Amino acid sequence: MSDFLAGVLAKAAVLIVEALVIRLVQVWVTRTAPQAA
Repeated sequence: MSDFLAGVLAKAAVLIVEALVIRLVQVWVTRTAPQAA
């Protein structure tokens, strides 16, 4: 695997993880604070 491909995959993985974290936080806030939804 080339270094360039490894870098692209690493950036993609970071973006996916960030999206998952944001989704989990939104779900947690919605469940713990229904009045704010």
